[in-house]
Amino acid sequence: MKPKFISAIVVMIIGIAIIFYAIHSMNRISSAKGAVNLISKPLSINPYGEKAGGVLEKQVSQYDTPVRLLLIGGILLAIIGGGAAFYLRKKH
Repeated sequence: MKPKFISAIVVMIIGIAIIFYAIHSMNRISSAKGAVNLISKPLSINPYGEKAGGVLEKQVSQYDTPVRLLLIGGILLAIIGGGAAFYLRKKH
């Protein structure tokens, strides 16, 4: 096998692994948001509890954008690696 073909396959596998990791992280973030909501509902009866709930929600939500970017990057790597492998396979 050609080194370029092997490199393309490796890029595709890395992209797929990143996709699975991003999906796993999204599930963990969703679970954490549910736990925060469960905790912050009883606390929302007074202003201090409501503020604490808002801080907790903000802490959990800060990971949304990086995980989405990770998912997009993984998808792009999988597509690029798969396309390159397909192209190099046809050429071979």
